[in-house]
Amino acid sequence: MRGQVYWINIQGNTQTLPHPHVVLIELAHECLLVPAFGEGGAEIEGLIRVCQKVGYLRKTVTVLLDNTAHVAFRPPFTGVRAHWAVVRAFKMSKADIATEQYIGQMDDAGLLLIAKGYEEYAQAHPTRVSANMKKKVKQLITALSRPAGTVVPTASPSLPAIPPPSP
Repeated sequence: MRGQVYWINIQGNTQTLPHPHVVLIELAHECLLVPAFGEGGAEIEGLIRVCQKVGYLRKTVTVLLDNTAHVAFRPPFTGVRAHWAVVRAFKMSKADIATEQYIGQMDDAGLLLIAKGYEEYAQAHPTRVSANMKKKVKQLITALSRPAGTVVPTASPSLPAIPPPSP
């Protein structure tokens, strides 16, 4: 499910509207979703202002992406520049996600940018993200940062572990 984008209603600061949500992390029975808000929209600008008032840096609140470059949308949906609000990430059961409208697939480059943004948010606000989720995000960043076709070395019971190639 990782990278799948769904059209989901969420309660915002002033209204309830559907927004794209990307599956960032897939767990056993649920997924971590990150919602997107169109650049310059009242909802996202309000959220950013509120977060900044309580001490969050803008860069730990959202990741700005050109969705036309990173999401293959199904018609009639199209991409726009949008803030992926890592500060508003939440878990949803896979059963509930299955009832939502699938609208596209995000590429690995876009997922990597959002994962790095979420990691920065987690580092800046360590009590807001569990140690397990931090570990999962770190693993995702590592996996998405490898060049395509890279084989991950594994340890054998009879041979010493092969260190990964240096960056």
